[in-house]
Amino acid sequence: MLLFILQKRTIAIWCLKHLASLGSSLVQADLRYSKSIEEVQNRIQEYMDNHDKIDGWLYGRGWDQTLFPTKEFPTRFDLDEQFPDVPIYLSRIDGHAAWVNTVLLDTLEIPDYDPEGGEIVRDNDGIPTGIFIDSATNIILENQPPTDEDTVKQELLSAIEETKKYGITSVHDAGIDETTFNAMRHLISVENFDIRVYAMVAGGALDVEGVNGTKSVDRWCKRGQVINFEKKLTVKSAKMLIDGALGSRGAALMKDYSDDPGNRGLILQDPESYLKEVQKWIKCRFQVNTHAIGDLGNRIVLDTYINATQNLKKNIHNLRLRVEHAQIVTPEDVEKFVDNEIIASMQPTHATSDMNYAEDRLGPERIKNAYLWNTFLQKGVKLALGSDFPVEEVNPLLGFYAAVTRQDLHGQPLEGWYPEERISRYDALQGFTLNAAYAAFQEGYLGSLRKDKYADFIVLSDDIMEIEPLLIPDVKVLKTFLGGKVVYEA
Repeated sequence: MLLFILQKRTIAIWCLKHLASLGSSLVQADLRYSKSIEEVQNRIQEYMDNHDKIDGWLYGRGWDQTLFPTKEFPTRFDLDEQFPDVPIYLSRIDGHAAWVNTVLLDTLEIPDYDPEGGEIVRDNDGIPTGIFIDSATNIILENQPPTDEDTVKQELLSAIEETKKYGITSVHDAGIDETTFNAMRHLISVENFDIRVYAMVAGGALDVEGVNGTKSVDRWCKRGQVINFEKKLTVKSAKMLIDGALGSRGAALMKDYSDDPGNRGLILQDPESYLKEVQKWIKCRFQVNTHAIGDLGNRIVLDTYINATQNLKKNIHNLRLRVEHAQIVTPEDVEKFVDNEIIASMQPTHATSDMNYAEDRLGPERIKNAYLWNTFLQKGVKLALGSDFPVEEVNPLLGFYAAVTRQDLHGQPLEGWYPEERISRYDALQGFTLNAAYAAFQEGYLGSLRKDKYADFIVLSDDIMEIEPLLIPDVKVLKTFLGGKVVYEA
């Protein structure tokens, strides 16, 4: 069983993702839901007023130009107006674009060309505007002040305190670096590390750390898997990227963006290099989980998985290869998921967050190939669901609500956005729990309540399987249990 009812209160188990990124976002300026550049400016000022001293760069996360009146990218000059002296680095809500001011830009050596898999947005005179997309952000991040392990530890502990409040007992942390791995391992040994982590090593376009000049795939092939360290940490997978995000028009499409003719998005890693690295990870017995949003991005990933495994004696099913997001997939490529038993790892709130602009990006026909939760389920594809925090909110109930309604928090649109792709409450719950555990090879001890499994579960204030859908986001977590121990109580 996935769920029990006790005095009309639901007991459930959630498996979600991105712990380390949540920790860092909690100490940054929160720019989510800002409706204008002026609101962003005000939030940065408020952040500065609440911090006695800004050492180094000021970081913020969560801006989204699709919420601004013009829906156009902002520029460095918008930040310079109020903040001419403090270096400012602001991540877009999806983490696939950065907005910086002039004082930071002046510290960098900016090439006069776009790096592979990235774009430096420029004005009509070829001068950088302060917007960097996808791999172009590495030009900035390679020059940022270093983050030490103690800072990462504090961020992780802060993130755990936040996740416990929302009943999260397990996360799939997508794209950890060496510092984060070492911090996790140390904390698990000496602290109350009240969460279980299935960590994905940062590979491919995500692997910008370059420890001693080596690639993560080489280091981890030599090190080998970490399996259930102290029953809290497993590392046996790699997170890779093939394209960017739809909101910043970095998702790789087969045809031009409907609202940006001539632009088909970005490929973040050369397909030949990507194939070779996928093969190497698989040979070293690591699961491969690749971010793919656009229809071209998904096709490259699927074809690569098939090519990488065609000569293996091991059944592709046993590899449990994953496509992270799988947002825009042609009918032809849906069948590749089916035929090769590839897992679709999806985030329901992406649809409800994107629905105000997704059809502008894709047009009325391609949008029918987007956010295909029910299509995948009806075809027999294993659907693992998550929240993708801090890109989305931490609360998994918002994802559960989005999955069963395809509506915003005000119940709009009334019938749901492309309602034929809604899924049942049972399927949504299974996607967030047992299927998520399966996607991490952990269904033997996580994802459901059974005598021989870990006693990780939560108690909710209401029965999410029965109450009116619009009430689901208001349900509260009363208790969170990890290994039978109460780690949070409201």
